[in-house]
Amino acid sequence: MLEILYDTDTKRVRGWCADPDQFGNFEPKPEQAVVIWDIPIPPRSDWHEVDLANQVIIPNPDYKPKPRLCTHWAKIDSFDVGAERPMKVKRTWDGYEYQANCYVTQAIKDQFLAGDIAIDDFVLVEFLEDRADRAIVFAKVFKTW
Repeated sequence: MLEILYDTDTKRVRGWCADPDQFGNFEPKPEQAVVIWDIPIPPRSDWHEVDLANQVIIPNPDYKPKPRLCTHWAKIDSFDVGAERPMKVKRTWDGYEYQANCYVTQAIKDQFLAGDIAIDDFVLVEFLEDRADRAIVFAKVFKTW
């Protein structure tokens, strides 16, 4: 048995409870509803929508996970020396491709102008203050393969 909280307009699942002793604890907002179905527990709530007619939970086709804001490597997509965030990088995370406009250190800018860094090279990206809008490229990854 599974108690499911969902938005009535989008059918997006907001949460669920698999413990029958805890059923009834959801406090739905006016635009939400709760159903109880005899179905298995899905792996993640933010990936699903409810199909009320068939009483099943289906994958949400519009769901795109947010990448973690941790240090990672990415591929240089473009570089505009005069821009505030001159380097655009791309990376794949959880099966989706993401792009970010990044600040760069002076050393990275100097390496690019000297030709030591080029488009399609890999770089290390860090997020200052754990904010997605404060990505900074601080080092080149030297490939050994």
